[in-house]
Amino acid sequence: MGSVFLVTFLNNFITQQPKAPTTLTGPAVVPLASVAEVGFVTRNLPADPSIPALIQEINVPGFLDFWFTNDNTQTATFGLERKNCTCSSVEVFLIPDAWLKTPEALAIGKGKSPTAAQLAEAGEGKNPAVAALLASLTPKALENQDRISNEVPPGGIGVVRLRFKNDKAGPITLSARLWYGKHDSAITTQLEIRNEVLPIMRADTNEVRLGLISNGRSSGAGEVIAYSSTRTQFDVAMEPKVQSTKDDIITIKGPTPLDAKELAEFAKKMGGPVKSAYRFIARVQLPKGGLDNAQTEFGPFIRPFRLVCRELEVNDIYRNYPVNITGSIESEIRVLGANNEGLIEFRNFPSGLGKKVPVRLETSNPDIKLEIDAARTSAFIKVVPVGKPEKIKHGMGYDFEIVIPPNKVDGAFPRSDDPLLSDSAFYFRTVGKTPRLIRVPVTGRADG
Repeated sequence: MGSVFLVTFLNNFITQQPKAPTTLTGPAVVPLASVAEVGFVTRNLPADPSIPALIQEINVPGFLDFWFTNDNTQTATFGLERKNCTCSSVEVFLIPDAWLKTPEALAIGKGKSPTAAQLAEAGEGKNPAVAALLASLTPKALENQDRISNEVPPGGIGVVRLRFKNDKAGPITLSARLWYGKHDSAITTQLEIRNEVLPIMRADTNEVRLGLISNGRSSGAGEVIAYSSTRTQFDVAMEPKVQSTKDDIITIKGPTPLDAKELAEFAKKMGGPVKSAYRFIARVQLPKGGLDNAQTEFGPFIRPFRLVCRELEVNDIYRNYPVNITGSIESEIRVLGANNEGLIEFRNFPSGLGKKVPVRLETSNPDIKLEIDAARTSAFIKVVPVGKPEKIKHGMGYDFEIVIPPNKVDGAFPRSDDPLLSDSAFYFRTVGKTPRLIRVPVTGRADG
């Protein structure tokens, strides 16, 4: 009976150690009792979310610094939990206390040891003393898989530097999450950068339209502006993809740099920063003899040009920016079956079946004779005469079938990424002492 009493007493009055609280997924994480965190001047760059992303240049590596202070009375310990991109890396610098008392530092702090905020502002302003200091220090690399920690003494100032490669164009948000105390403390801070990675050169348009040219309107002009958001100057030229002749009625003038006022107005128009820009003017001018002496094709025309950024290597995908110069030369020949822009539309069709479209050419001059210019016509197009030329009330009529045989083209046409499809047109030539070209562009899409 005494034994029973003793067991009952021990069960009721001896306190047992409580178990850790549990969840459906296992034991809950018990937060550390006291963890010192560093305070960052800003955890986001740009600090204001309404400000556009920071402009970076493609393939030019860079970095941004996040300044911090340990305002606690105890040492702060942190490490890298994760970063969101293999294109970035994380480093830590601790500023030596001795440097904070140097004349250069006191100048930044206005007679006192500078704060992290003052050093951040000085660094952003390219202060040479801050740049020289950071260049003289050996940073500690932080990698999340290594769980490397960094200790900051009370009052200590330092920098977390986020490096990036800029190897892809477009908007990118880079982030690094830091842990405090130990890697699984669940106490974290996230640093974030919003970048816009751009090529050296862009242009405000990829088509310069010169309009309808005739004896009544013997000239026309248009412009394209090549610009950079990353460089204050760059070497650019505008070159034809197909070599022109000395008698060509299309000429290019430029590059002419925009002055400060023009640059400001252009940047406002483009809705973003512009550091430099160059104007090219394309002009078409009929000879004094008019259309009869014009060494060019009649009807709608497309002249492929390219803006060439000579700062880049020949094989760089951002070296060339395609620009088409378009217009129409008034002709005695009309193309029936074309749309309002002078295009023959094949629309969508199965690549394996091919497609044919009827076209009729008419001229008010019965003395004009036409022949097919197969050498100039796109390789995937066949022009087949239908019947004999027909006398009409005011001239002559010519009927043709424009044929795209099965499996000769795939995807949209024309398009600039394929040399065989960049022109997408069939050609006729007038027969006589002064032969002229008639170019008829085609458009459509063949689905495989």
